Amino acid sequence: MSIPQATIRQMEGLSQTQLEVVIELVNVLSHSSIEPGTSVEKQKNKSKGRPIGLLKGQDLYDDDWDFDEDNEMIAKMFEGES
Repeated sequence: MSIPQATIRQMEGLSQTQLEVVIELVNVLSHSSIEPGTSVEKQKNKSKGRPIGLLKGQDLYDDDWDFDEDNEMIAKMFEGES
């Protein structure tokens, strides 16, 4: 029996909700960058190369921004929380 035939046979008894979950999973997997035969651990290590949400060359802050400008206010916010 081929894999598609076995898959259809397994899905025949599933409820509507279960089938929706399977479809969503198939959609996620079909758009995934996981290569066949790649272990989960290797995939985790591979994805650590760049933080989520950062585009290559994207500035994270304005060049004119003073990082230390609000230090006093921040210190007051956390006063006594040691």
